[in-house]
Amino acid sequence: MKSIGIIGGGFGLYGYLPAAISCGLKVITCLKYLKLFDQRDDIDQFIDQIEFKNKEETIIKEADILVIARRPEDQDKLLNNIDPGKLLIIEKPIARTPKVAGAIINKLAKECVDYRIGFTFLETSWYNELKFFYTANKANINYLEINWSFQAHHYEMELINWKRNINEGGGAFKFYGCHILSLLAGIDKWDINGIDSFCYNENDEYMFKLELQNLK
Repeated sequence: MKSIGIIGGGFGLYGYLPAAISCGLKVITCLKYLKLFDQRDDIDQFIDQIEFKNKEETIIKEADILVIARRPEDQDKLLNNIDPGKLLIIEKPIARTPKVAGAIINKLAKECVDYRIGFTFLETSWYNELKFFYTANKANINYLEINWSFQAHHYEMELINWKRNINEGGGAFKFYGCHILSLLAGIDKWDINGIDSFCYNENDEYMFKLELQNLK
């Protein structure tokens, strides 16, 4: 049985953990996350199927597949110590800035690391429907608009954390908008005409408007 190590006590647990269990993988994660299972009914049921380790270094060494789902500022440090022989799954955003993210990607490519980034929109049925519609009707489409509106958990609960801070890798565009870029990149090639950012304050971006044009 292949093992999957999960580093990250947020989406790493409530997102990747159930998926790993459903795939029949042996799950290894940090002992310090044990207390979080009592707080979440959606993952508490899996506690007996998990092997807990004291140190992240042990997880990195023993796991065949490694999930890193930490804050952007933490992921850079972890990704500098990854065995190239592992399959690596990185949660987005992978770094605080595009420059740092680009350096990480270049490093992984240079070391021939097999990696994936958590752009899960590409696995949804509506992405496949959009791709099919666009491909079939591209010649006749002059304008395509995507409106994505919802209340993020950190705003709904009035939490002040990195997810809403541009300088820490958060904000509407870095944290959510990257999904849209990934989705669009999967159906065509584009030029970015412009992007407008809307903020509550200097660092707290709650909305963006992105305009692209396909390369014909």
